Amino acid sequence: MALGLGLAPLIAGRVSAGAETEGADAIAKNIVMIHGANEGGWCFDQFKAEFEELGWTCHAPDLIGHGVNADKKGSVLFGVGIADYLNELEDFLKTVAPQPVLLGHSMGAVLAQQLAAKVLARALVLVCPAPRAGILPQTDGEKQLGQDLLGARRLLEDRHQS
Repeated sequence: MALGLGLAPLIAGRVSAGAETEGADAIAKNIVMIHGANEGGWCFDQFKAEFEELGWTCHAPDLIGHGVNADKKGSVLFGVGIADYLNELEDFLKTVAPQPVLLGHSMGAVLAQQLAAKVLARALVLVCPAPRAGILPQTDGEKQLGQDLLGARRLLEDRHQS
């Protein structure tokens, strides 16, 4: 349900806009889906099919030691942390049109928020964003994002109770 609410403006906004615009005014319909721990890009296969049917270009990279590299997980993940995933994703985002939509699940949602704080996304879709203990906001922008997300949650709860 929450995912549907988060995606509705992305999908409906494009559908209601009418014919596609061309040239510099067109907004690239790129979405980068970031998986959580113990997963891989494969977990977004059904999402990819839906988004591609709507004209989106989908990317679901496998993080270090995940997905196609999972067989090497034991040796590859030793000493790997969030900063390593962020560096890998920042490099990947350089190959995608500027500021794609980021869809992150679990650990991928935490990564998506941190990438957005660096102004590397035009929109976020967060699915079960569950940061591990000890990950605190580092910048004023990250702190504000947390407050904004809590405010949005309260707004949705108030609407649901009405």
